[in-house]
Amino acid sequence: MKFSIFSIKFTAFAVLFFLVSMQISFYLNYESFNAPMIELEFVNNSSDVENIIGSPENPNIKMINALLEFNQFDFGFMFAYSGFLFMIFFNEFRKNGKKIFLIGILFPVIALIFDFFENFQLNSIMQKTVLVEDFSLNIENLKLFTWIKWFSLAFSFGFLIMKYGFENNRIKLLNLLLTIPVIIGLIAFYTKNFQIENTFVLSIFACFGYFIILAIFKSKVYIQNKLS
Repeated sequence: MKFSIFSIKFTAFAVLFFLVSMQISFYLNYESFNAPMIELEFVNNSSDVENIIGSPENPNIKMINALLEFNQFDFGFMFAYSGFLFMIFFNEFRKNGKKIFLIGILFPVIALIFDFFENFQLNSIMQKTVLVEDFSLNIENLKLFTWIKWFSLAFSFGFLIMKYGFENNRIKLLNLLLTIPVIIGLIAFYTKNFQIENTFVLSIFACFGYFIILAIFKSKVYIQNKLS
């Protein structure tokens, strides 16, 4: 089995569809495109949660409802982006027969699994805020799931670019820049600074944007042609 270029392009469009849908959904519910979901993913304690969605005594119901619906679209988004990366790695494994690409396949699978659990923790935190229930355990679980998810995605791109770039001696500045998420992620993990965490996430989305553009607008997918 080998995934066609059409399949990869389809998942690329699916990533864009769910990404836009999440933002539109939040706007329709909260009249703002600035959804604080990333900030909520990286909370460290109950005070951080209160700063985003309010306290149990005074919850921001409108914000909570908007984020809950935002999270529903995210379930589709996670399958789209993980499928996109999975097919890229799998096609290279089938093409070259190198088992090392099986390691790459693990990254989007791990990201999908932990994103799934992360979303349930986020939903529980928001629901328990409204129900005035303790969500401290959910925060601890969330920390684990969030960091594993984002690092899995960072290593997906780092593995792709470094593996192909160094093997084929075609290292370009942009390729090197695509390894930056791993570096920023390590700094964010040790500093727990939200600005750096946000930059970490944005760098990963930039990597997705790079590959999606290549998948949609190039006659052949980047990893099947340019780096082979």
